[in-house]
Amino acid sequence: MDTERFRLRALLAVLLCLSALGPVWGAAGGAHLVVLHLNDVHGQLEPGVTVTGESVGGMARVATLVRQVRAENPDRVLLLHAGDILSRGDALTVHDGGALSFRLLEMIGVDALVPGNGEFYFGLDNLMHLTRHARVPVLFSNLARRSDGKRPFGSFVVKRVGGVTVGILGLGFIRVEHPASRTLELRDAIAEARQRVPELRPRVDLLIALTHIGFGADQKLAAEVPELDLVVGGHSHTRLLKPRRVPRTGAPGEVVVVQAGELTRDLGRVDIDLEPDGSRMRVARIEAKPLPVNAEVPEDPRIAAALKKARAPMERVIFESEVALANPKEGEIPAGQFVAEVVRREAGADLALLDRGSVAGDIRPGKNTWADIYRIHPWRNRVLLLTSTGAQVVEALAKLDAHSGGCMFGKEKGAVRDMVVGGRALEPEKHYRLAVDHYLYGTIPMLQAIPSRDTGQRIDTLLVRHLKRVKVLRTAPTGGRKMYANTQRGPRRSAAPTKTLGQGRCSVRDHNAHCQRRTPAQPGPAGFARARTEPGAWQVTGVRGRIPPPSLARARLDPGVAPGPRHGVLRPGGVQDRGGSRWQ
Repeated sequence: MDTERFRLRALLAVLLCLSALGPVWGAAGGAHLVVLHLNDVHGQLEPGVTVTGESVGGMARVATLVRQVRAENPDRVLLLHAGDILSRGDALTVHDGGALSFRLLEMIGVDALVPGNGEFYFGLDNLMHLTRHARVPVLFSNLARRSDGKRPFGSFVVKRVGGVTVGILGLGFIRVEHPASRTLELRDAIAEARQRVPELRPRVDLLIALTHIGFGADQKLAAEVPELDLVVGGHSHTRLLKPRRVPRTGAPGEVVVVQAGELTRDLGRVDIDLEPDGSRMRVARIEAKPLPVNAEVPEDPRIAAALKKARAPMERVIFESEVALANPKEGEIPAGQFVAEVVRREAGADLALLDRGSVAGDIRPGKNTWADIYRIHPWRNRVLLLTSTGAQVVEALAKLDAHSGGCMFGKEKGAVRDMVVGGRALEPEKHYRLAVDHYLYGTIPMLQAIPSRDTGQRIDTLLVRHLKRVKVLRTAPTGGRKMYANTQRGPRRSAAPTKTLGQGRCSVRDHNAHCQRRTPAQPGPAGFARARTEPGAWQVTGVRGRIPPPSLARARLDPGVAPGPRHGVLRPGGVQDRGGSRWQ
Protein backbone atom coordinates (compact mmCIF):
# COMPACT_ATOMS: atom_id res chain seq x y z
CA MET A 1 0.00 0.00 0.00
CA ASP A 2 2.82 2.41 0.93
CA THR A 3 4.55 1.58 -2.34
CA GLU A 4 1.38 2.36 -4.30
CA ARG A 5 0.95 5.68 -2.49
CA PHE A 6 4.57 6.56 -3.19
CA ARG A 7 4.06 5.90 -6.91
CA LEU A 8 0.93 8.07 -7.03
CA ARG A 9 2.68 10.91 -5.21
CA ALA A 10 5.67 10.65 -7.55
CA LEU A 11 3.41 10.76 -10.61
CA LEU A 12 1.54 13.78 -9.23
CA ALA A 13 4.82 15.59 -8.58
CA VAL A 14 5.98 14.98 -12.17
CA LEU A 15 2.69 16.27 -13.59
CA LEU A 16 2.89 19.39 -11.41
CA CYS A 17 6.44 20.11 -12.61
CA LEU A 18 5.44 19.68 -16.23
CA SER A 19 2.41 21.92 -15.85
CA ALA A 20 4.65 24.65 -14.42
CA LEU A 21 6.72 24.55 -17.60
CA GLY A 22 3.68 25.11 -19.85
CA PRO A 23 0.76 23.25 -21.40
CA VAL A 24 1.22 19.59 -22.21
CA TRP A 25 -0.91 18.18 -24.98
CA GLY A 26 -1.49 14.46 -24.79
CA ALA A 27 -3.29 12.28 -27.25
CA ALA A 28 -6.61 13.62 -26.06
CA GLY A 29 -5.39 17.19 -25.39
CA GLY A 30 -6.07 20.36 -27.33
CA ALA A 31 -4.66 23.86 -27.52
CA HIS A 32 -6.04 27.38 -27.41
CA LEU A 33 -4.32 30.39 -29.01
CA VAL A 34 -5.22 34.08 -29.20
CA VAL A 35 -4.17 36.23 -32.16
CA LEU A 36 -4.33 40.00 -31.59
CA HIS A 37 -3.99 42.26 -34.61
CA LEU A 38 -3.79 45.88 -35.79
CA ASN A 39 -3.88 47.44 -39.25
CA ASP A 40 -3.93 50.86 -40.93
CA VAL A 41 -2.72 52.82 -37.92
CA HIS A 42 -1.27 55.50 -40.25
CA GLY A 43 0.98 57.00 -37.63
CA GLN A 44 -1.82 57.93 -35.22
CA LEU A 45 0.04 57.11 -32.03
CA GLU A 46 -2.07 59.19 -29.66
CA PRO A 47 -5.83 59.10 -29.06
CA GLY A 48 -8.13 60.78 -31.54
CA VAL A 49 -11.56 62.32 -31.09
CA THR A 50 -14.66 61.25 -33.02
CA VAL A 51 -17.26 63.66 -34.40
CA THR A 52 -19.31 62.97 -31.25
CA GLY A 53 -16.39 63.97 -28.99
CA GLU A 54 -15.44 60.46 -27.89
CA SER A 55 -11.75 59.79 -27.22
CA VAL A 56 -10.67 56.69 -29.13
CA GLY A 57 -7.49 54.86 -30.02
CA GLY A 58 -3.91 55.41 -28.98
CA MET A 59 -0.96 53.05 -28.67
CA ALA A 60 -0.83 53.40 -24.86
CA ARG A 61 -4.36 51.99 -24.61
CA VAL A 62 -3.58 49.27 -27.13
CA ALA A 63 -0.62 48.25 -24.97
CA THR A 64 -2.90 47.91 -21.94
CA LEU A 65 -5.31 45.62 -23.80
CA VAL A 66 -2.44 43.49 -25.10
CA ARG A 67 -1.01 43.15 -21.59
CA GLN A 68 -4.41 42.14 -20.19
CA VAL A 69 -5.01 39.48 -22.84
CA ARG A 70 -1.50 38.07 -22.33
CA ALA A 71 -2.06 37.88 -18.59
CA GLU A 72 -5.23 35.87 -19.17
CA ASN A 73 -3.56 33.63 -21.77
CA PRO A 74 0.08 33.24 -20.73
CA ASP A 75 2.43 32.17 -23.57
CA ARG A 76 -0.54 31.66 -25.90
CA VAL A 77 -0.84 35.07 -27.60
CA LEU A 78 0.40 36.28 -30.99
CA LEU A 79 0.36 40.01 -31.83
CA LEU A 80 0.41 40.88 -35.54
CA HIS A 81 0.41 44.15 -37.51
CA ALA A 82 -1.09 44.16 -41.03
CA GLY A 83 0.57 47.30 -42.33
CA ASP A 84 0.28 51.07 -42.85
CA ILE A 85 2.18 51.81 -39.68
CA LEU A 86 3.32 55.19 -41.08
CA SER A 87 1.97 57.47 -43.87
CA ARG A 88 0.54 60.83 -42.84
CA GLY A 89 0.05 60.39 -39.11
CA ASP A 90 0.57 62.78 -36.27
CA ALA A 91 3.59 65.01 -35.78
CA LEU A 92 5.37 62.37 -33.71
CA THR A 93 5.44 60.01 -36.70
CA VAL A 94 6.39 62.56 -39.34
CA HIS A 95 9.14 64.13 -37.22
CA ASP A 96 11.39 61.05 -37.03
CA GLY A 97 10.14 59.19 -40.09
CA GLY A 98 8.44 56.48 -38.05
CA ALA A 99 11.26 55.50 -35.67
CA LEU A 100 9.01 56.06 -32.66
CA SER A 101 6.26 53.95 -34.23
CA PHE A 102 8.58 50.99 -34.67
CA ARG A 103 9.99 51.43 -31.16
CA LEU A 104 6.49 51.32 -29.67
CA LEU A 105 5.67 48.17 -31.64
CA GLU A 106 8.75 46.54 -30.14
CA MET A 107 7.77 47.70 -26.66
CA ILE A 108 4.31 46.12 -26.87
CA GLY A 109 5.79 42.94 -28.35
CA VAL A 110 4.59 42.64 -31.96
CA ASP A 111 5.47 39.15 -33.24
CA ALA A 112 5.39 39.94 -36.99
CA LEU A 113 4.37 42.72 -39.37
CA VAL A 114 3.85 43.25 -43.09
CA PRO A 115 4.77 46.72 -44.44
CA GLY A 116 1.85 48.61 -45.98
CA ASN A 117 2.10 50.87 -48.99
CA GLY A 118 2.17 53.77 -46.52
CA GLU A 119 5.53 52.64 -45.15
CA PHE A 120 7.15 53.52 -48.49
CA TYR A 121 5.88 57.11 -48.70
CA PHE A 122 8.64 58.42 -46.42
CA GLY A 123 11.19 56.89 -48.82
CA LEU A 124 12.56 53.41 -49.36
CA ASP A 125 15.87 54.26 -47.65
CA ASN A 126 13.99 55.36 -44.54
CA LEU A 127 11.93 52.17 -44.47
CA MET A 128 14.96 49.93 -44.95
CA HIS A 129 16.74 51.73 -42.10
CA LEU A 130 13.74 51.24 -39.79
CA THR A 131 13.27 47.56 -40.61
CA ARG A 132 16.99 46.77 -40.54
CA HIS A 133 17.15 47.86 -36.91
CA ALA A 134 13.76 46.49 -35.88
CA ARG A 135 13.54 43.51 -33.54
CA VAL A 136 10.30 42.43 -35.22
CA PRO A 137 10.09 40.00 -38.16
CA VAL A 138 9.17 42.04 -41.27
CA LEU A 139 7.46 39.93 -43.94
CA PHE A 140 6.64 40.81 -47.57
CA SER A 141 6.93 37.71 -49.73
CA ASN A 142 5.57 39.13 -53.01
CA LEU A 143 8.00 42.07 -53.21
CA ALA A 144 11.34 41.85 -55.03
CA ARG A 145 14.08 44.11 -56.34
CA ARG A 146 13.96 44.68 -60.08
CA SER A 147 17.74 44.49 -60.35
CA ASP A 148 18.31 40.97 -59.01
CA GLY A 149 14.90 39.53 -58.06
CA LYS A 150 15.88 39.26 -54.39
CA ARG A 151 13.35 40.03 -51.67
CA PRO A 152 14.18 43.03 -49.47
CA PHE A 153 12.13 41.51 -46.62
CA GLY A 154 11.47 38.04 -45.28
CA SER A 155 8.75 35.83 -46.74
CA PHE A 156 7.53 33.96 -43.67
CA VAL A 157 8.33 33.10 -40.09
CA VAL A 158 7.60 29.93 -38.08
CA LYS A 159 6.95 30.36 -34.36
CA ARG A 160 6.19 27.96 -31.51
CA VAL A 161 3.35 29.39 -29.40
CA GLY A 162 1.53 27.55 -26.62
CA GLY A 163 2.68 24.17 -27.86
CA VAL A 164 1.48 24.96 -31.42
CA THR A 165 3.69 25.50 -34.46
CA VAL A 166 2.46 28.59 -36.31
CA GLY A 167 3.49 29.72 -39.79
CA ILE A 168 3.01 33.39 -40.77
CA LEU A 169 3.27 34.36 -44.47
CA GLY A 170 3.52 38.07 -45.36
CA LEU A 171 1.79 39.42 -48.49
CA GLY A 172 1.52 43.12 -49.31
CA PHE A 173 0.81 45.91 -51.75
CA ILE A 174 2.73 48.98 -52.93
CA ARG A 175 1.83 51.83 -55.25
CA VAL A 176 4.04 51.08 -58.23
CA GLU A 177 3.73 54.69 -59.43
CA HIS A 178 5.31 56.08 -56.27
CA PRO A 179 8.99 57.13 -56.51
CA ALA A 180 9.94 54.83 -53.63
CA SER A 181 8.73 51.85 -55.68
CA ARG A 182 10.69 52.46 -58.86
CA THR A 183 13.37 49.89 -58.00
CA LEU A 184 10.85 47.30 -56.80
CA GLU A 185 8.64 44.70 -58.42
CA LEU A 186 5.26 43.78 -56.92
CA ARG A 187 4.27 40.20 -57.63
CA ASP A 188 0.79 38.71 -57.53
CA ALA A 189 -0.08 37.92 -53.91
CA ILE A 190 -2.16 34.82 -54.64
CA ALA A 191 0.43 33.34 -57.01
CA GLU A 192 3.12 33.97 -54.40
CA ALA A 193 1.02 32.28 -51.70
CA ARG A 194 0.49 29.25 -53.90
CA GLN A 195 4.23 28.99 -54.35
CA ARG A 196 5.08 29.34 -50.65
CA VAL A 197 2.29 27.34 -49.01
CA PRO A 198 3.48 23.86 -50.11
CA GLU A 199 6.75 24.58 -48.33
CA LEU A 200 5.08 25.89 -45.17
CA ARG A 201 1.97 23.78 -44.64
CA PRO A 202 3.68 20.45 -43.77
CA ARG A 203 5.76 22.19 -41.10
CA VAL A 204 3.00 23.93 -39.14
CA ASP A 205 -0.21 23.29 -37.21
CA LEU A 206 -1.68 26.72 -37.95
CA LEU A 207 -1.02 28.72 -41.16
CA ILE A 208 -1.72 32.48 -41.15
CA ALA A 209 -1.49 34.90 -44.09
CA LEU A 210 -0.62 38.36 -42.76
CA THR A 211 -1.66 40.69 -45.57
CA HIS A 212 -1.93 44.28 -46.67
CA ILE A 213 -3.90 43.76 -49.87
CA GLY A 214 -7.49 44.74 -48.96
CA PHE A 215 -10.61 42.93 -47.80
CA GLY A 216 -11.76 41.84 -51.25
CA ALA A 217 -8.36 40.44 -52.17
CA ASP A 218 -8.19 38.73 -48.76
CA GLN A 219 -11.41 36.86 -49.51
CA LYS A 220 -10.12 35.81 -52.92
CA LEU A 221 -6.86 34.64 -51.33
CA ALA A 222 -8.81 32.62 -48.77
CA ALA A 223 -10.91 30.94 -51.46
CA GLU A 224 -8.04 30.13 -53.82
CA VAL A 225 -5.40 29.04 -51.29
CA PRO A 226 -7.35 26.51 -49.20
CA GLU A 227 -4.29 25.41 -47.21
CA LEU A 228 -4.56 28.63 -45.18
CA ASP A 229 -6.37 28.68 -41.83
CA LEU A 230 -6.55 32.42 -41.14
CA VAL A 231 -6.06 35.67 -43.08
CA VAL A 232 -5.20 38.73 -40.94
CA GLY A 233 -5.59 41.68 -43.29
CA GLY A 234 -5.25 45.41 -43.78
CA HIS A 235 -5.24 48.18 -46.42
CA SER A 236 -9.01 48.58 -46.86
CA HIS A 237 -9.65 49.84 -43.29
CA THR A 238 -12.46 47.30 -42.92
CA ARG A 239 -13.91 46.93 -39.43
CA LEU A 240 -15.36 43.44 -39.13
CA LEU A 241 -17.81 42.89 -36.30
CA LYS A 242 -17.51 39.15 -36.89
CA PRO A 243 -15.07 37.08 -38.95
CA ARG A 244 -15.69 36.50 -42.65
CA ARG A 245 -15.77 32.75 -43.28
CA VAL A 246 -14.76 31.83 -46.84
CA PRO A 247 -15.46 28.26 -48.04
CA ARG A 248 -12.35 26.56 -49.32
CA THR A 249 -12.22 25.91 -53.06
CA GLY A 250 -11.96 22.19 -53.73
CA ALA A 251 -11.47 21.35 -50.08
CA PRO A 252 -13.69 20.96 -47.01
CA GLY A 253 -13.94 23.61 -44.33
CA GLU A 254 -13.36 27.34 -44.43
CA VAL A 255 -10.65 29.99 -44.19
CA VAL A 256 -11.36 32.83 -41.75
CA VAL A 257 -10.65 36.46 -42.71
CA VAL A 258 -10.30 39.24 -40.11
CA GLN A 259 -9.45 42.94 -40.16
CA ALA A 260 -9.54 45.59 -37.40
CA GLY A 261 -10.61 48.89 -38.93
CA GLU A 262 -8.15 51.76 -38.63
CA LEU A 263 -6.23 54.22 -36.45
CA THR A 264 -6.08 51.90 -33.38
CA ARG A 265 -9.78 52.43 -32.73
CA ASP A 266 -10.03 48.67 -32.32
CA LEU A 267 -7.67 45.85 -31.45
CA GLY A 268 -8.71 42.70 -33.28
CA ARG A 269 -8.93 39.47 -31.28
CA VAL A 270 -9.07 35.95 -32.73
CA ASP A 271 -9.58 32.90 -30.48
CA ILE A 272 -8.45 29.60 -32.01
CA ASP A 273 -9.03 26.10 -30.64
CA LEU A 274 -6.89 23.29 -32.03
CA GLU A 275 -7.24 19.54 -31.58
CA PRO A 276 -4.89 16.60 -32.14
CA ASP A 277 -4.63 15.24 -35.69
CA GLY A 278 -2.13 12.38 -35.70
CA SER A 279 1.29 13.73 -34.84
CA ARG A 280 0.19 17.35 -35.38
CA MET A 281 -2.67 19.68 -34.49
CA ARG A 282 -5.47 21.05 -36.64
CA VAL A 283 -7.90 23.94 -36.24
CA ALA A 284 -11.20 22.99 -34.64
CA ARG A 285 -12.79 26.42 -34.13
CA ILE A 286 -12.05 30.10 -34.82
CA GLU A 287 -13.96 33.04 -33.36
CA ALA A 288 -13.09 36.72 -33.71
CA LYS A 289 -14.27 40.15 -32.60
CA PRO A 290 -12.96 43.73 -32.28
CA LEU A 291 -11.90 45.01 -28.85
CA PRO A 292 -12.81 48.74 -28.67
CA VAL A 293 -9.92 51.02 -27.76
CA ASN A 294 -11.66 53.86 -25.96
CA ALA A 295 -11.46 56.03 -22.84
CA GLU A 296 -12.50 53.11 -20.64
CA VAL A 297 -9.11 51.50 -21.34
CA PRO A 298 -6.33 52.99 -19.16
CA GLU A 299 -3.05 53.98 -20.78
CA ASP A 300 0.01 51.82 -20.31
CA PRO A 301 2.47 53.92 -18.24
CA ARG A 302 5.60 52.96 -20.23
CA ILE A 303 4.05 53.77 -23.62
CA ALA A 304 2.44 56.96 -22.28
CA ALA A 305 5.82 58.11 -20.93
CA ALA A 306 7.54 57.46 -24.27
CA LEU A 307 4.86 59.45 -26.09
CA LYS A 308 5.08 62.32 -23.63
CA LYS A 309 8.84 62.54 -24.04
CA ALA A 310 8.56 62.53 -27.84
CA ARG A 311 5.75 65.10 -27.79
CA ALA A 312 7.69 67.84 -25.98
CA PRO A 313 9.67 69.10 -29.02
CA MET A 314 6.47 69.16 -31.11
CA GLU A 315 5.05 71.87 -28.83
CA ARG A 316 7.97 74.23 -29.48
CA VAL A 317 6.85 77.44 -31.25
CA ILE A 318 8.48 77.92 -34.67
CA PHE A 319 6.81 81.16 -35.80
CA GLU A 320 3.84 83.44 -35.27
CA SER A 321 1.40 84.37 -38.00
CA GLU A 322 -0.67 87.51 -38.30
CA VAL A 323 -2.47 86.15 -41.36
CA ALA A 324 -4.59 83.14 -42.18
CA LEU A 325 -3.61 81.19 -45.29
CA ALA A 326 -6.44 78.83 -46.17
CA ASN A 327 -6.30 75.45 -47.87
CA PRO A 328 -9.79 75.19 -49.46
CA LYS A 329 -11.03 72.38 -51.68
CA GLU A 330 -11.29 74.60 -54.78
CA GLY A 331 -10.33 77.99 -56.13
CA GLU A 332 -7.17 79.80 -55.07
CA ILE A 333 -5.09 77.93 -52.49
CA PRO A 334 -3.16 80.49 -50.40
CA ALA A 335 -1.47 77.89 -48.18
CA GLY A 336 -0.31 75.86 -51.18
CA GLN A 337 1.04 78.84 -53.05
CA PHE A 338 2.82 80.04 -49.90
CA VAL A 339 4.55 76.68 -49.41
CA ALA A 340 5.54 76.55 -53.09
CA GLU A 341 7.03 80.04 -52.88
CA VAL A 342 8.96 79.15 -49.72
CA VAL A 343 10.38 76.04 -51.44
CA ARG A 344 11.36 78.14 -54.47
CA ARG A 345 13.18 80.71 -52.36
CA GLU A 346 14.93 78.28 -50.04
CA ALA A 347 16.01 76.01 -52.90
CA GLY A 348 17.33 78.96 -54.96
CA ALA A 349 15.04 78.24 -57.90
CA ASP A 350 13.23 80.44 -60.42
CA LEU A 351 9.99 78.46 -60.11
CA ALA A 352 8.54 75.73 -57.94
CA LEU A 353 5.85 73.14 -58.64
CA LEU A 354 4.44 71.00 -55.85
CA ASP A 355 1.98 68.13 -55.95
CA ARG A 356 -1.45 69.19 -54.68
CA GLY A 357 -1.36 66.58 -51.93
CA SER A 358 1.93 67.91 -50.58
CA VAL A 359 0.03 70.65 -48.72
CA ALA A 360 -2.51 69.07 -46.38
CA GLY A 361 -3.31 71.89 -43.95
CA ASP A 362 -3.70 75.64 -43.62
CA ILE A 363 -1.68 78.28 -41.75
CA ARG A 364 -3.55 79.72 -38.79
CA PRO A 365 -3.11 83.06 -37.02
CA GLY A 366 -1.21 82.96 -33.75
CA LYS A 367 1.63 80.79 -32.54
CA ASN A 368 2.54 77.83 -34.76
CA THR A 369 4.59 74.86 -33.56
CA TRP A 370 6.57 71.96 -35.03
CA ALA A 371 3.33 69.99 -34.98
CA ASP A 372 1.68 72.66 -37.16
CA ILE A 373 4.46 72.35 -39.74
CA TYR A 374 3.81 68.62 -40.00
CA ARG A 375 0.08 69.28 -40.22
CA ILE A 376 0.74 71.50 -43.25
CA HIS A 377 3.06 68.94 -44.87
CA PRO A 378 2.84 65.38 -43.43
CA TRP A 379 4.76 63.56 -46.18
CA ARG A 380 8.49 64.35 -45.80
CA ASN A 381 8.72 64.88 -49.58
CA ARG A 382 12.23 65.67 -50.82
CA VAL A 383 12.94 68.64 -53.11
CA LEU A 384 14.63 68.19 -56.49
CA LEU A 385 16.14 70.84 -58.77
CA LEU A 386 15.70 70.64 -62.54
CA THR A 387 16.98 72.83 -65.36
CA SER A 388 14.08 73.10 -67.79
CA THR A 389 13.16 75.33 -70.69
CA GLY A 390 10.24 77.70 -70.54
CA ALA A 391 8.44 75.51 -73.06
CA GLN A 392 8.83 72.49 -70.77
CA VAL A 393 7.45 74.46 -67.83
CA VAL A 394 4.39 75.47 -69.85
CA GLU A 395 3.90 71.87 -71.00
CA ALA A 396 4.06 70.64 -67.40
CA LEU A 397 1.59 73.24 -66.13
CA ALA A 398 -0.81 72.44 -68.96
CA LYS A 399 -0.95 68.83 -67.75
CA LEU A 400 -0.79 69.45 -64.01
CA ASP A 401 -2.91 71.09 -61.39
CA ALA A 402 -0.05 71.85 -59.02
CA HIS A 403 0.83 74.46 -56.44
CA SER A 404 3.16 76.96 -58.13
CA GLY A 405 5.67 79.47 -56.83
CA GLY A 406 7.62 82.21 -58.59
CA CYS A 407 5.20 82.66 -61.46
CA MET A 408 1.87 84.12 -62.52
CA PHE A 409 -0.21 82.70 -65.34
CA GLY A 410 -3.68 82.03 -66.60
CA LYS A 411 -5.07 78.63 -67.50
CA GLU A 412 -8.15 77.99 -69.56
CA LYS A 413 -9.28 74.63 -70.95
CA GLY A 414 -5.86 73.14 -70.29
CA ALA A 415 -3.96 75.94 -72.07
CA VAL A 416 -1.44 78.08 -70.15
CA ARG A 417 -1.30 81.74 -71.19
CA ASP A 418 0.32 85.03 -70.20
CA MET A 419 2.92 83.38 -67.99
CA VAL A 420 5.24 85.67 -66.05
CA VAL A 421 8.39 84.50 -64.21
CA GLY A 422 10.34 86.91 -62.00
CA GLY A 423 8.35 89.86 -63.30
CA ARG A 424 9.13 89.09 -66.96
CA ALA A 425 7.27 87.20 -69.64
CA LEU A 426 8.36 83.58 -69.84
CA GLU A 427 10.75 82.82 -72.71
CA PRO A 428 10.16 79.37 -74.28
CA GLU A 429 13.84 78.74 -75.09
CA LYS A 430 15.29 80.10 -71.87
CA HIS A 431 16.47 77.69 -69.16
CA TYR A 432 14.94 78.07 -65.70
CA ARG A 433 15.80 76.50 -62.36
CA LEU A 434 12.70 74.52 -61.40
CA ALA A 435 12.16 73.06 -57.89
CA VAL A 436 9.74 70.12 -57.64
CA ASP A 437 8.89 67.63 -54.92
CA HIS A 438 10.04 64.07 -55.51
CA TYR A 439 6.49 62.68 -55.57
CA LEU A 440 5.48 64.96 -58.44
CA TYR A 441 8.72 64.20 -60.27
CA GLY A 442 8.34 60.45 -59.81
CA THR A 443 4.77 60.31 -61.08
CA ILE A 444 4.98 62.61 -64.14
CA PRO A 445 6.89 61.00 -67.07
CA MET A 446 7.62 64.28 -68.83
CA LEU A 447 9.37 65.61 -65.70
CA GLN A 448 11.38 62.40 -65.38
CA ALA A 449 12.80 63.08 -68.84
CA ILE A 450 14.52 66.18 -67.40
CA PRO A 451 17.72 65.46 -65.40
CA SER A 452 17.32 66.27 -61.71
CA ARG A 453 19.49 66.93 -58.67
CA ASP A 454 18.38 65.98 -55.18
CA THR A 455 18.88 68.99 -52.89
CA GLY A 456 19.00 66.78 -49.79
CA GLN A 457 16.23 68.94 -48.31
CA ARG A 458 12.59 68.16 -47.60
CA ILE A 459 9.58 70.44 -47.86
CA ASP A 460 9.07 70.39 -44.09
CA THR A 461 12.72 71.24 -43.33
CA LEU A 462 12.67 74.12 -45.83
CA LEU A 463 9.48 75.43 -44.24
CA VAL A 464 11.03 75.28 -40.77
CA ARG A 465 14.20 77.02 -41.95
CA HIS A 466 12.27 79.82 -43.62
CA LEU A 467 9.75 80.38 -40.84
CA LYS A 468 12.37 80.31 -38.10
CA ARG A 469 14.15 83.09 -39.91
CA VAL A 470 10.96 85.09 -40.54
CA LYS A 471 9.73 84.64 -36.93
CA VAL A 472 6.52 86.60 -37.60
CA LEU A 473 4.55 85.99 -40.78
CA ARG A 474 2.70 89.16 -41.70
CA THR A 475 2.08 88.54 -45.41
CA ALA A 476 2.65 85.71 -47.82
CA PRO A 477 6.12 86.05 -49.41
CA THR A 478 4.91 86.80 -52.92
CA GLY A 479 7.54 89.40 -53.80
CA GLY A 480 4.84 91.90 -54.75
CA ARG A 481 3.48 89.62 -57.47
CA LYS A 482 0.16 87.85 -57.65
CA MET A 483 1.10 84.21 -57.14
CA TYR A 484 -2.21 82.49 -57.65
CA ALA A 485 -3.06 80.90 -60.97
CA ASN A 486 -6.72 80.93 -62.02
CA THR A 487 -7.12 77.18 -61.79
CA GLN A 488 -9.47 74.97 -59.84
CA ARG A 489 -8.14 72.66 -57.20
CA GLY A 490 -7.75 69.14 -58.53
CA PRO A 491 -7.71 65.83 -56.66
CA ARG A 492 -4.94 65.16 -54.20
CA ARG A 493 -2.30 62.82 -55.53
CA SER A 494 -3.39 60.95 -58.64
CA ALA A 495 -6.99 61.09 -59.83
CA ALA A 496 -6.89 57.53 -61.17
CA PRO A 497 -9.03 55.10 -59.17
CA THR A 498 -7.37 52.07 -57.69
CA LYS A 499 -7.66 49.03 -59.97
CA THR A 500 -7.75 46.45 -57.18
CA LEU A 501 -10.17 47.81 -54.63
CA GLY A 502 -11.77 44.65 -53.34
CA GLN A 503 -15.30 44.27 -52.07
CA GLY A 504 -16.86 45.77 -48.99
CA ARG A 505 -15.29 49.19 -49.08
CA CYS A 506 -16.39 52.71 -49.83
CA SER A 507 -13.25 54.27 -51.20
CA VAL A 508 -11.45 55.05 -54.42
CA ARG A 509 -7.88 54.85 -53.20
CA ASP A 510 -6.59 55.04 -49.67
CA HIS A 511 -9.41 56.87 -47.87
CA ASN A 512 -10.44 59.79 -50.03
CA ALA A 513 -14.11 58.80 -50.13
CA HIS A 514 -16.38 59.55 -47.21
CA CYS A 515 -19.46 57.56 -46.27
CA GLN A 516 -22.11 57.81 -43.64
CA ARG A 517 -25.25 55.96 -42.71
CA ARG A 518 -28.34 57.81 -43.91
CA THR A 519 -31.95 57.74 -42.82
CA PRO A 520 -34.58 60.43 -43.40
CA ALA A 521 -33.90 61.69 -39.86
CA GLN A 522 -30.15 62.12 -40.43
CA PRO A 523 -29.17 65.25 -42.37
CA GLY A 524 -25.78 65.23 -44.08
CA PRO A 525 -22.97 67.48 -42.90
CA ALA A 526 -22.47 70.86 -44.55
CA GLY A 527 -20.87 70.70 -47.97
CA PHE A 528 -21.78 67.08 -48.63
CA ALA A 529 -24.46 65.57 -50.82
CA ARG A 530 -27.91 65.33 -49.26
CA ALA A 531 -29.59 62.81 -51.55
CA ARG A 532 -32.25 60.62 -49.96
CA THR A 533 -31.44 56.98 -49.44
CA GLU A 534 -33.28 53.98 -48.16
CA PRO A 535 -33.16 53.39 -44.37
CA GLY A 536 -30.20 51.22 -43.46
CA ALA A 537 -28.28 52.08 -46.63
CA TRP A 538 -24.95 53.86 -46.85
CA GLN A 539 -24.33 56.92 -48.96
CA VAL A 540 -21.08 58.23 -50.35
CA THR A 541 -21.08 61.83 -49.17
CA GLY A 542 -17.88 63.13 -50.69
CA VAL A 543 -15.27 61.77 -53.06
CA ARG A 544 -12.05 63.78 -53.23
CA GLY A 545 -13.98 66.99 -52.73
CA ARG A 546 -16.48 66.22 -55.49
CA ILE A 547 -20.18 65.59 -55.14
CA PRO A 548 -20.68 61.90 -55.95
CA PRO A 549 -22.81 60.84 -58.92
CA PRO A 550 -26.40 59.79 -58.18
CA SER A 551 -25.55 56.12 -58.78
CA LEU A 552 -23.45 56.15 -55.63
CA ALA A 553 -26.36 57.26 -53.46
CA ARG A 554 -27.62 53.74 -52.79
CA ALA A 555 -25.08 51.30 -51.45
CA ARG A 556 -26.27 48.35 -49.45
CA LEU A 557 -24.61 47.60 -46.13
CA ASP A 558 -22.43 44.50 -46.29
CA PRO A 559 -23.55 42.36 -43.28
CA GLY A 560 -20.87 41.94 -40.65
CA VAL A 561 -18.86 45.00 -41.66
CA ALA A 562 -19.09 48.12 -39.54
CA PRO A 563 -18.26 51.56 -40.94
CA GLY A 564 -15.61 53.77 -39.48
CA PRO A 565 -16.14 57.52 -39.27
CA ARG A 566 -14.83 57.87 -42.84
CA HIS A 567 -15.67 54.55 -44.41
CA GLY A 568 -18.89 52.84 -45.29
CA VAL A 569 -19.34 49.59 -47.14
CA LEU A 570 -20.69 49.06 -50.61
CA ARG A 571 -22.48 46.09 -52.05
CA PRO A 572 -20.09 43.58 -53.73
CA GLY A 573 -19.61 44.53 -57.37
CA GLY A 574 -19.62 48.24 -56.67
CA VAL A 575 -21.32 50.89 -58.78
CA GLN A 576 -20.30 53.03 -61.73
CA ASP A 577 -18.94 56.55 -61.44
CA ARG A 578 -19.28 59.20 -64.12
CA GLY A 579 -16.20 57.97 -65.93
CA GLY A 580 -17.33 54.36 -65.96
CA SER A 581 -14.78 53.20 -63.41
CA ARG A 582 -15.94 50.76 -60.74
CA TRP A 583 -16.01 52.08 -57.20
CA GLN A 584 -16.19 49.72 -54.24
